[in-house]
Amino acid sequence: MWILDVLGLRTGILLGAWLNGIGAVVRILSGMEFVPSNFRFLVVVIGQTLAALAQPFLLCAPTKLAGVWFGANERGTANMIASLSNPVGVMIANVLAPVFVTKKSNIPQMLKYFSIPALLGIAMATLGVCSSTPPTPPTASAEAKSEPFFLGLRKKLAGIAGAVLIAVGLAGGAVSGIYIDKTKKFEEAAKMSFGCATISCCVVTIVTSFSGLPVLLISSCGLFGFFAFALMPVCLEVGVECTYPVAEATSAGLQWMAGQATGIVFILICQVLEVPRKLKDSKCLKKTSDGRVADFKFAMYFMSAAAVAMAILLICTFKPTYKRLEMERKKEATRILSTETSQQRLPDIPDSSSDIFR
Repeated sequence: MWILDVLGLRTGILLGAWLNGIGAVVRILSGMEFVPSNFRFLVVVIGQTLAALAQPFLLCAPTKLAGVWFGANERGTANMIASLSNPVGVMIANVLAPVFVTKKSNIPQMLKYFSIPALLGIAMATLGVCSSTPPTPPTASAEAKSEPFFLGLRKKLAGIAGAVLIAVGLAGGAVSGIYIDKTKKFEEAAKMSFGCATISCCVVTIVTSFSGLPVLLISSCGLFGFFAFALMPVCLEVGVECTYPVAEATSAGLQWMAGQATGIVFILICQVLEVPRKLKDSKCLKKTSDGRVADFKFAMYFMSAAAVAMAILLICTFKPTYKRLEMERKKEATRILSTETSQQRLPDIPDSSSDIFR
């Protein structure tokens, strides 16, 4: 994030593309004959790590790209196209992988095929992205200089609230992940997290309708973050459970795509519900010529209403079947039964020459 904001969009895209491409090439090396077999897994991990380091640059770029290069009526669409590229790529990879790999020896060939988009990305980023900003800024906000991240946190309530939301949310995700690992209560965790996140969303909507409540606003954002982030590991795991034996990555990829698509719809609806208003003591930099700013009050009402409707639907109708757990339990029961049967001994039969037969 810091590199994209301070050093520019082009620098971030170049770093992301090159790290991803180099990681793909390193993964190919793991299948080469000159690499000792006991080092091949390490080579794969190194390549995967390099590709993972590229992700923050690429995942954080869409909003920067949309904000700097596109007009006010184009940003949502640009962000949507760029953001959806990642889950679409994951989906394509999951579809093609079983086609390429029918036996173990096909894996090196698959890695070569999958490196082609990464290498094309290097060429496109290096030769195609020539500047971080356009010659003429499309909007006033694109022309304005962004504040450094930590300075923005100190000065802006929104920055502090956002930071608290994410920080507390990470804790919520960790707690929910440990909870479902220990208890396997996916349904209960999903319904509890979604219900509490919905209540928190409604609280945030109410609090933002008033001014002069910074502590309450930050607290409600933290509460929302805790339960909203807690949903992530729960939903991903319960998705795998419900769709088993579908591949885990396919299930997760479809969930991410559905989430992105829903986000696009919500963004478009919220833009329609935006109402320009003159607000007292507004510090918003984006204003119309007559001093009005965008008021998203009705958009917040819509978001809360949609969350309540989805929460009711989830709580009343979601009755998952844990297919993967059931299979594992059946396998374990069969194994235990087989072990106990093999350990049973037949009773000793007296020898015919013993006294009992005399």
